[in-house]
Formats: sequence, structure tokens, C-alpha cells
Amino acid sequence: MRNLHVGLTMILGMLLSCTSVAEDEVTVKRSERKRDGQVVRTTESFFRNGKQILLVVKTRGTNGTWKVTRSYEIGKDVSLSESDEDSDGHFETLIIFQEGKSLEAFDRMKEGNVVPFSPAKLDALRKQFSELSEFFEDTNGKEENK
Repeated sequence: MRNLHVGLTMILGMLLSCTSVAEDEVTVKRSERKRDGQVVRTTESFFRNGKQILLVVKTRGTNGTWKVTRSYEIGKDVSLSESDEDSDGHFETLIIFQEGKSLEAFDRMKEGNVVPFSPAKLDALRKQFSELSEFFEDTNGKEENK
């Protein structure tokens, strides 16, 4: 725990001592997907120095509520995602993913506690990630418009 505290203190010090330069500016790319004239998904991609650092996806459910997922990225192989599954403004699910290496997931309680997924729930999530990865490999990430 002491090492974590020391590491975070060093990072905070470096961040506070940095000055903003034009090359570190964040740019945003926004898009929406419509179906039958209604927006069903919005996407905001945030980039620093041409590399994506944050992806916010909002998807409209059949009942009109919005599921929100935020994915924070470091490079192409490490990401942390959080999801508000029931549109209440509380992000219930937290997922940490390292491409090709590991995946961990947690339930975030309203009072702030986090609880690791059960083995069965984690296995189901890993299967979803595997299927999604195969889909993108097979389609090169191209999605058909329906």
C-alpha cells in the first residue's frame, strides 16, 4: 500500500508540474447512429496526440433509456471500462482489460464498494469478449447498417 501511495504522489507531482502545450491538446470526434430517424447510439472519441484515450458510447434501449459505457485507454492494449447498465447515472460495472493477457471485472455498489465478479459471471464476460474479438477479426471491424 505504501508503494501505491508513493507512486500516486509521484504521478500527481509530475502532473502538477507539467505545462500545457499544443501537442497535448485533446481533440474529440463525435458521431451518431440513427435508425428510423431516431438516434440509437452516440459515440464520442477523445484523442491526445492522435491516440484514443477515452471512448464514450451511449446506446438507446428499447424503453428509451440510455446505457452509457466509458472506456479509458492506454495505448492499444490496456483499457478500463465502466458501464451504467440501467440508466440511473451510477456506473455499476467496472472492467479492466489487457489485450491478449487478462480481464478482470467488478460490480460497483452505490455506496462505492467494489466486488469482484463471481467466477461464473467472469467466465461469461470473457466469452463475450472472445466472441466480440472474433467478430472484429472476421469483419475487420466493419459493421453492417440495418
